[in-house]
Amino acid sequence: SCPASNNCVMSQESDPKHTIDPIAYHVDQDTALQTLLKVLSVVPRTEVLEQTPNYIHAISKSRIFKFVDDVEFYFPANESVIHVRSASRVG
Repeated sequence: SCPASNNCVMSQESDPKHTIDPIAYHVDQDTALQTLLKVLSVVPRTEVLEQTPNYIHAISKSRIFKFVDDVEFYFPANESVIHVRSASRVG
C-alpha cells in the first residue's frame, strides 16, 4: 500500500487520496505485457528492473533533479487490467 505521504498512487488502494484507475486492455495478457514493455523501453530515463509473466518493476528518473520513482505493474489472472503503483523514493 501507499505511505501517508502524497507521493504515491496505486490502483489497488482504498484510500481515495492515493487511488488511480487500473489500465484496461482488450488483447491477451502476454500481448498487453509485451506492449507495455515496448512503451517503457522508449520512455526517457526509464529502466525495467524486474519482469515476470505477470509483473513489471521499473524505475523512472526525473530529467532535471534525477529523482527516482518506482513504477510497478501487476497483471492479475483472469482480469483484463493492469494494476499500477507509482511511488517517489524522495519527496
